[in-house]
Amino acid sequence: MDKNSCYKMAHELNGPVRQVIDRYHPHLKDAKIACLFRKGSWRVKDRVQQGRALVVPPVWESLTGYELLLIVNEGVYLGFSEEERVAQLDHILSFIKEPVYNKNGTLSYSTRDCDIQEHSGVVNRHKVCFSNIGAIDEYGSRQLDIKSLEKQASDSDLKGAVAAEETLDAQDEEEEDIIVIEEHESEDELEGEVIRKFEFGA
Repeated sequence: MDKNSCYKMAHELNGPVRQVIDRYHPHLKDAKIACLFRKGSWRVKDRVQQGRALVVPPVWESLTGYELLLIVNEGVYLGFSEEERVAQLDHILSFIKEPVYNKNGTLSYSTRDCDIQEHSGVVNRHKVCFSNIGAIDEYGSRQLDIKSLEKQASDSDLKGAVAAEETLDAQDEEEEDIIVIEEHESEDELEGEVIRKFEFGA
């Protein structure tokens, strides 16, 4: 994890997230969701990360009241257009499965990986072989007509991060509701613990 990365509450995402839920993820309409911005470069295997969705462990749910945690790449989000921001939030929310009732009769949430995956080299050489990506063919091309989101994210990661840095520097003295998440060796460790401690600014 980038040493310069930090997290803060992103209350301004509550409205946009609810709008995306209403349009595309109605099964999450009653979920209690906390939104965080992650500041700084965020790459895994040299790919810019749009964000992450986590299920809050019971101990933290009892303390915070939240069931789900959305972590959004702040630099990318600030560099995107409104349409691209909707796609980014839709992408992150898609990691959350439809909730099911557990043995206690309460709704239980879980996450999943992306359901379309393939190696570009294999596709170039042999066409689609080992994924269900071909299932989208019946609808024609599904590339979002806003350039390449992957390249756009990479560009925004740099441009947006600079803009975010300037904005944050101007607001540092007034910053509230800062959540500090203890650094971990890997993103998997973050998912296992979610939040190690809360430090709320005065």
